[in-house]
Amino acid sequence: MLIKKKIKAVSYLYNCGATADFSTQVSILNFDEPIETSGNVFITKGKNNIIFRWASNDELLVYVNKNWEIFKQKNLDHINLNYK
Repeated sequence: MLIKKKIKAVSYLYNCGATADFSTQVSILNFDEPIETSGNVFITKGKNNIIFRWASNDELLVYVNKNWEIFKQKNLDHINLNYK
């Protein structure tokens, strides 16, 4: 989902190869920016179903499982991520 077509939130699976496990990642990107790097706001080990939705123009609600192994969970300067 995107707000005002300026930014977007995307989730995706990332795989570094045969010897590494999958990770599920979330990035906040400019509307026209492709996914080229690892998740800039959230990374968890394995294939997980992440649910998120925009609460307002500057707040994203991200629903995570407390049992997941989380590698990254942060906010950005201009977007508040509310992890539940």
